[in-house]
Amino acid sequence: MQYSSENTRFETIKPGGIRRLWQNTRNTTEASLHRYMNWEAEGRESYHEYVHQLVDAGWDNLKSLDDYMSEDWEDRDLVISVLDITDGFQQMRFPDIHDELELKRFLSEESRDGVKVRLYMAEQRGRLASGVIEAFGSVLGLDPRFFQWNIFGNKHILSPAERHRAPFTSVGFMLPKASTPAKGDVEYFRVSIYILPDEVGDGWTGQSSISV
Repeated sequence: MQYSSENTRFETIKPGGIRRLWQNTRNTTEASLHRYMNWEAEGRESYHEYVHQLVDAGWDNLKSLDDYMSEDWEDRDLVISVLDITDGFQQMRFPDIHDELELKRFLSEESRDGVKVRLYMAEQRGRLASGVIEAFGSVLGLDPRFFQWNIFGNKHILSPAERHRAPFTSVGFMLPKASTPAKGDVEYFRVSIYILPDEVGDGWTGQSSISV
C-alpha cells in the first residue's frame, strides 16, 4: 500500500524491513566515523569511573556503556543548542556548541541565576561521543541508564514499573530520505529526553539528544 502527494511518499515496509534498514543505516554511519582508541589513557574520568563501579557492583546491564566509554567516537556534526527561560518567562539563546571541550567549559562556567528552565538539545551524527556523555553525566548527574538506552536501545534496562517512574525516555523513528526517490529508503533517528528537577524544586533542566 502506498500513499503519495506532491511533497510526500510513504510505503508500507515488509516485516523485518524496518530492522534491516535501521541496521544498514547504523552500520554505514559508524563506518564513516573515526574511533579514538584509549582516549582515557591517563585513567577514567569521573562519570565513566562511576559507571565502571556500578558494573563492578553487579549492574551488568551497564557493561556495554562501560565498554563504550573506554573509547571515543568522532563528534562529527555535533550541535548542542542551549535555551534558558528566566523567572520572568523571557527566553535567552546561547551560541551553539560544536565540541565537547566547549560543552565542558559552558557547563562549568555558565550561571543558572534567575533561570527557571534550561534546555540542552544535542544533535550528533552517529552515537553520542564519550566526551559528551562524560560532560553531561558528570555535571548534571544523569542516570547512566539514560545513555545506555540512547546508544543501545532499551535492552531491558528498566522494568515496566521503573519505566513509568524514570525521568527519561527514548524514542526511535524513521523519515523518508529527501535526497532519493527510492521507495522505502528512510533515515533512522533516535530521540532521548531527560527531565531533571532542580534541587530546590522551583525549576528544571531538560536534556535531549538526537542521533542520526
